Amino acid sequence: NKLDVAAEPFTPVAFVNIFRTLFPQFAQRGDSGHYMQQDADDCLMTFLQVVGSKLTSPKYSLSDNSQGKNLTQQLFGFRVRETLKLMEGEEEEKVKELSMQKLRCHIDEKINFLVQGVEKSLDEVVEVKSSSLGRNANYKQTTRLLSLPNYLVVQFVRFFWKKSQGKKCK
Repeated sequence: NKLDVAAEPFTPVAFVNIFRTLFPQFAQRGDSGHYMQQDADDCLMTFLQVVGSKLTSPKYSLSDNSQGKNLTQQLFGFRVRETLKLMEGEEEEKVKELSMQKLRCHIDEKINFLVQGVEKSLDEVVEVKSSSLGRNANYKQTTRLLSLPNYLVVQFVRFFWKKSQGKKCK
């Protein structure tokens, strides 16, 4: 209510301090004593998870068919079908349906538009342990949207796993 009538700018210091107290991973300090830079995606997903766990009553329902869904699931949630197909050898496709709250957009030097990055994220090659081969193998992972959210959160993924170094790289 104070924000509706305030003429002065509002600084969210209290919110940030409470957030850092509740989630100490966001209160880490560097050698100089300043707060360290944190991953925006981790922060947003933590915030949505906490808000969603508190806004579950029917009074936060946006429609009649949203039983069992919290407010963040109603606003940001969508379903996908993920298919994994072994690229070498014969193995039955693995199909599963998942609930998600964000869509990944892989970005690299070849990606110029959001749609290109999202398309790259929906069809990719991943390394997974193969039960039929008894070792890690490449699988074609195909993800298809089954529903759309009211608000789509897109995570820009600019890191990749560098196997030779065993770490994330830009």
